Amino acid sequence: MNTMREFGAAFGALAVSAVAHAGVVGFDEIPATTLTEWGDGVFASVGTVTANYAGFTWYGTQSQSAEGAPAHSVGVFRTGGFANGYSAGVTSGDQALFNAWGAEIRISRAERFNFAGAWFTAAWNAGLTLSFTGLRGGATVGSASVVLGAPTEAAWVGGLDGMADIDELRISSAGGSLFWTGGGGTGFVMDDFTFGAPVPVPGPGPLALGLVALAIVGRRRR
Repeated sequence: MNTMREFGAAFGALAVSAVAHAGVVGFDEIPATTLTEWGDGVFASVGTVTANYAGFTWYGTQSQSAEGAPAHSVGVFRTGGFANGYSAGVTSGDQALFNAWGAEIRISRAERFNFAGAWFTAAWNAGLTLSFTGLRGGATVGSASVVLGAPTEAAWVGGLDGMADIDELRISSAGGSLFWTGGGGTGFVMDDFTFGAPVPVPGPGPLALGLVALAIVGRRRR
């Protein structure tokens, strides 16, 4: 029994329930048909997250193609059961997102959203640091960092400050020490990207407005 995974799943479900109109992006519908070497002579099928997938724009800051993912794209791969963080990072279905060349990824859309969380795994390094930046209209409204453990299982990362009512989320990675042989770098894997619509701030209800009106009438009568 994987107690950590079960705890994370329960926490993730709680986070989803707390977000209005929550949506989960699992990356399993994307064709992953390009066979590419995935370290230690292992090959995996790779695809690219399209610009408008699930209503979001997915952009990678890398300026060159890597592991079957074109420049400035965000990759998706189909797990092949190989022993590294890529395989460990698939938490639902059989595909997950990865950041080619360890580049920053930028997830955006015109409509504002809340980032509730996602499952993350370092591809190669233990102690990898993930940095999150939430933006609204191009201005930073929040930032947070999380250090991942050994890249042998996924960790739920959610409930970060400043990630609500945003229109862009940036995720970058750095540091750590090599854990798996056969590759290297600051790549990470993300699965089950969970988001929701911002919860509107309720205005004064009919009862409150009625009380205000009564107070005004009462004051006038004095």
